[in-house]
Amino acid sequence: MPAHHTPPPPTRHAPTRRGFLLLGAGAALAGELFRPASALPAARAATPPARPATDDAAAEADSAGPGFAVITDTHVVGDGAERDTRVAATLSAVAERRPAFLLHLGDITDTGLPEQYRGYLDALPAALADRAHHVPGNHETRWDATAKGLYRATFGQPPYSFDAAGLHVVGLDPTQPLQENGHFGRTQLDWLERDLRAVPEGRSTVVIGHFPLGDDWYFVDDQDRLLSLLAEAPSPRLLLAGHVHDERVRRMNGVTQLSLRDARGGPVCYWFEPATTAEGLRELVVSRLEPPADGGGAPDAVPVATELTRVPLDGPRPAGGLRPERVWLGAVRDGRLPLRVRLPADGGPAGAAAASVAGVAARPYPEAAYSGTIAGEWRPLEPDGSGGAAAGRGAGGSWRGELDLTGVTPGRQRVTVRVTGGDGSFFERTESLEVPPARPAPGAADGAERRAPRVLWRYRPEGGHAPRQAGLARCGDALVTADGDGTVTALRLAGDRPPSPLWRRRLGPVHRRPAVDEAGGRVYLPSADGRLYALDAATGRTLWRFEAGAPVVSEPVVAAAGGTGDGGAVLFTAGTTLFAVSADDGRPLWRAEVGGMSAGRVAVDGERVYTGSGDGRVLALSVHDGAGPLWAFTTRTGTTHQRLLYGPWNCAPLLAPAVAGRPATVLVSTVSQLWVLGRADGAVLAGVPGGWMYAPAVLLDGAGAPSPGAVERPGGGGDDGAGGGEPGALVMSEWGAVARLDPWTGGQRWRTELGLRLLNAGGVVHDGVLWTLAVSGQLTGVDVVDGRVVGAVRPGFHHCFGGAAVVDGVLVLPDQDGELHGVLL
Repeated sequence: MPAHHTPPPPTRHAPTRRGFLLLGAGAALAGELFRPASALPAARAATPPARPATDDAAAEADSAGPGFAVITDTHVVGDGAERDTRVAATLSAVAERRPAFLLHLGDITDTGLPEQYRGYLDALPAALADRAHHVPGNHETRWDATAKGLYRATFGQPPYSFDAAGLHVVGLDPTQPLQENGHFGRTQLDWLERDLRAVPEGRSTVVIGHFPLGDDWYFVDDQDRLLSLLAEAPSPRLLLAGHVHDERVRRMNGVTQLSLRDARGGPVCYWFEPATTAEGLRELVVSRLEPPADGGGAPDAVPVATELTRVPLDGPRPAGGLRPERVWLGAVRDGRLPLRVRLPADGGPAGAAAASVAGVAARPYPEAAYSGTIAGEWRPLEPDGSGGAAAGRGAGGSWRGELDLTGVTPGRQRVTVRVTGGDGSFFERTESLEVPPARPAPGAADGAERRAPRVLWRYRPEGGHAPRQAGLARCGDALVTADGDGTVTALRLAGDRPPSPLWRRRLGPVHRRPAVDEAGGRVYLPSADGRLYALDAATGRTLWRFEAGAPVVSEPVVAAAGGTGDGGAVLFTAGTTLFAVSADDGRPLWRAEVGGMSAGRVAVDGERVYTGSGDGRVLALSVHDGAGPLWAFTTRTGTTHQRLLYGPWNCAPLLAPAVAGRPATVLVSTVSQLWVLGRADGAVLAGVPGGWMYAPAVLLDGAGAPSPGAVERPGGGGDDGAGGGEPGALVMSEWGAVARLDPWTGGQRWRTELGLRLLNAGGVVHDGVLWTLAVSGQLTGVDVVDGRVVGAVRPGFHHCFGGAAVVDGVLVLPDQDGELHGVLL
């Protein structure tokens, strides 16, 4: 029987919940926060819910009208701010219209803090409480110490669907815990496919989510599959999104997509009223409502209504007849990709009428696509004359062209084809391909100094469809990987062959890299179920688990600490508490309140433990008993949510030793600045502007080899440069800069701009090269001596946040689609 230790429970302040928002009468918030999604109540589980026997009965009760309302991006801060007053006024104006239902498209709160949920619930009129439906935005999840637990306890677990006002409504959630971007994932998209198949004939579907999709929006890395599903199913007609705080209408892929203005910047919401055209076809009239900011003022004050667009619910679907019948991609030679697109003459499988074609174009899927807008250049294709293909004529025939892929990273890439109709609607289809390495130019050097990383294999562990945000951990022969659903798998690598499984376990969700005790053969897994697990690396057996009382979304560190045995201590943060527990048996050693959440990791020397906090501070505590802070350095002042957004909440402090008269230092970062601090007193020795926080820095000894940067071993003074160089710190900016810094002065020995977003995955040093892993999947090698780029490959195109591991020259990296990639360096 494994040991099981429970410390005294921390004080908790639960947000107010009301009406239908309660998942159970008198349910304790803590009981909901730490449950995995699979354990949530069945009514909220990711399976198509039972539909009511009588259409719309519940939603149209109490004389509700057939229209419905939509609001998005309220960004409630919960401190009596002016924006909160505007949000309350807007919701009151919605309630007066008595909608069949209200949809909120996410970013309900500004940073997902309990007082912000409380502020929104206080602003929500009682008349809307039983008919309001929500999806989370990135502001609910990015800085969330509960890893979506607080959102689920308040609003339930997407995806979901319901029928009301003659419509089928689907709520989707591509947001990721602790991240900015989106990923639907195979499980959610498979659920959606089943749900859409069950929609009765003649009923139209409205799909809601936080991020807009397609066109020049790149917030969700698997949006192409979602758009394909919407085009294939007959019922989807309307796709609603927020996030961009901008109003746009796009008629594409069989649906009308609306991105809507934010209620943060002013009192605004949207009203959707059913109507019938002169031809007897159903449609929705969409109007923007702008209520008075003060809640009404004069008795006759009413919202200003402006018609935005009309959404057809019957008849041909937007761009339905433009869907390509087939796309052929040829072989890439000398950086050129030939392609051919064939269009159907009859409107295609969607059954839409044939459409006039204004043009067909293609472009590479942007390599740097991550949580943003990229207006790339489309390359027009030419009709080849077959089947009557020509611009301005009906669909049908083939279109041909060529794309220039010169400079595109070798490996797995994507290409998007767009067919535009005469009415401005368009259909996008995305295809994947493998791009070979470029051949050396005639007369070029032999390339002996360049590396040619090669993808050996791609592997999906059994049941591995959840995102792998947690980095990989190697212990002995086992390479341990864990995913966001809590599946933990140990693999054995052998040469260039795909790995073989050693064991598999199911725990709670894991979002950060496990820690390893190599000598003891143990691996320590942080889980959002509120526990730290110690497993035997060889067998997967649970040795002990520690009840932290809050989700563990930080990376644990194994180090020596007071009162421990030979195994030392495991240090980690859960909620706002820093814990030290025995690595041998999980006994609690000490705990300390640090004032804010941390999703990074601590650094430990023989005297102090250093941590960043979501309250805007960096703290030094006694490693022996957690006493302190011994000193505190404030990185950010302001309101609670400002200190969280812009503070060191995801910091992984880096320790540099005292060398040749230079003091021992600790490097700490936020999204805007890196500081070199003296370890003894927290004094500022240097500063480097830039967002260096997310990617963990790497300490190099004088020979250019990586040294422990999170834990300083006793007697570990580092290298004084006898290896032919000076010690240095490799730092990576979220905006794509890589630099080698002097860890005492902050001076830059070199700096290289990669043009790719670098976040939690960071990089790993192997054979004198820092291999950086970009969010968008590119692996780029940078020489640690001079900063030259020496090689690159793109193993996959899904987003990557988990740190890689190198085993016998093979770099293994995880991605958000649940896949592992093996690259020979």
